[in-house]
Amino acid sequence: ENLPLDLRFRTRAFFEYRYNHSREIPASIEELSLTLRTEVALHLYNDLITTVPFFRDCGKEFLTDVILRLKAQTLSPGDFLYEAGEYGDSMFFLIKGSVEVVLDDKHGVFAELKEGSFFGEHCVLGLAEHRPVSVRAMTWCNLFCLTQQALEDCICTHPEAQEHFRRLAIQQSAEKTVTSAVRTLDIVRSPVEAVVAAGGTPGTPADVTNIEPPVVTRALIRAKKGLTSTSDKTKSMGAMV
Repeated sequence: ENLPLDLRFRTRAFFEYRYNHSREIPASIEELSLTLRTEVALHLYNDLITTVPFFRDCGKEFLTDVILRLKAQTLSPGDFLYEAGEYGDSMFFLIKGSVEVVLDDKHGVFAELKEGSFFGEHCVLGLAEHRPVSVRAMTWCNLFCLTQQALEDCICTHPEAQEHFRRLAIQQSAEKTVTSAVRTLDIVRSPVEAVVAAGGTPGTPADVTNIEPPVVTRALIRAKKGLTSTSDKTKSMGAMV
């Protein structure tokens, strides 16, 4: 009631859009048998599988596990998904709408990404800790977010998926193209700023394409120890202490 009229209107529009276009995964799906849960998940999120090339080569069981861990996210026009230099440990899949990739105030918009795009893979793989660029919604957007912890849990349960994410670390992608552009910009930065702008962390090389994704390494170590869940991992760490 104390909010300015414009802010009230935008807030109401946001909740109305999210309510009408909700992609939240029903909690009741966990009660189903594995076979039925897989069929329901793949049917409900068929557009995610067919629109995003990232998922096309994944096995059904692994794909179902990933889908159940995804977090739906909504952006209104002009909202920032994240800004350059922010800490990041997740990647995003754009299901509906379009976003623009912003390099900085001087160079402005670098590219427009549409439905089916994914970005943030360096952060979810553990190859970078900071976002190299900003991403801003151009329209109403529906996205799914996959966190590093969720991905680690999935690979731990399905070690056969490790190669998929090793390939992801080196294959050409929208994020890799943008990161390369950031590196070649004629911008005067301090050594720390230059590394952060390229998606790395101070004291680490910006080119990490030949490094084993840390999230894969951790997941395989856990799998060998039989720690297939986050709670198992926590118990093991507590025992070591």
